[in-house]
Amino acid sequence: MCGVPTESTTDPAPSIHEIEYEHRWDWGKATPLDGGGWSVTNDEGFFIQVLSGGITHYSVQLVPCQPPESAMRWESIFGISNAWAGHSEIAPDPSLITQQNVQSLVNPVTVRTANVTVKDHTYCQVHAVLGPADTDANGLDMHGFMADQTLVLSGLYRAPNSNDDIPFQIESDLGIGEFFDWDGSQVDMNGTGVRVVLTHRLDTLFDHIRLDTQHPNEVSWFVMTNALTNTTVQVQRSTARGQ
Repeated sequence: MCGVPTESTTDPAPSIHEIEYEHRWDWGKATPLDGGGWSVTNDEGFFIQVLSGGITHYSVQLVPCQPPESAMRWESIFGISNAWAGHSEIAPDPSLITQQNVQSLVNPVTVRTANVTVKDHTYCQVHAVLGPADTDANGLDMHGFMADQTLVLSGLYRAPNSNDDIPFQIESDLGIGEFFDWDGSQVDMNGTGVRVVLTHRLDTLFDHIRLDTQHPNEVSWFVMTNALTNTTVQVQRSTARGQ
């Protein structure tokens, strides 16, 4: 049974030289619950109901086409306190958005960032980071439980061959980042404006997880990893008039 279909983005892409980022969630095989939240059976056979939760998009930027000296994701190893080491390998870039956005994981609503203006840059990748929400994070007023948190999830799980629904709660204030490619050509900001759409998957958040035996810290790390590694990127482009 399929869950809620992915939303379509019909708004025109930003004007020339403008970059906008959008975070969306594809429900995939996740099924909405009548009282809110959703359920899924993961690849380990666990039936999971998510009843409360959220995630913080810490930063996002485009990556210039010249390859960095090192693509190692330091923030994935050392946590958010060193997340900017991943960016330092890229070099400071005007496409960087550091305004954090808290997004519900119960019934996710598409989040868009403010536009940034960039000229004389050509891009080939996206770099996105999840990390803990500061006091000025967008959406924190609606999801106060996400203060200083990267991920919070709670609900019920039922192990394979069991009839018992067991409560779970996981949370993390660690940081993790990932580089993404997109289909299509590189982006030359002198000739276009772009909306970069990052679509994450709800139904694979708990893949490779056994909630009955793994420590909550390990579970939260797997969930954040899945949130990024199962992401796809679409670049919507606009051009100057007459082009």
